[in-house]
Amino acid sequence: MKKNTSISFVVPAYNCERTIAESVYSIINGNFEPKDEIILINDGSNDRTLKIVRKLQKKYSFITIIDN
Repeated sequence: MKKNTSISFVVPAYNCERTIAESVYSIINGNFEPKDEIILINDGSNDRTLKIVRKLQKKYSFITIIDN
């Protein structure tokens, strides 16, 4: 019997504008299930990381952003 569980993928991000979208798509295309969530934590990036994750959040409702 399969349990009805969900996973929270927590992704820390700091100045990773080149790789953050690839990381998110890797999670989505891997073992992501409909009830799962992705939590992106921007840790004071001074590049375009926050702009990119905000764009991803608009596309995917299961993404939460914490801007530190």
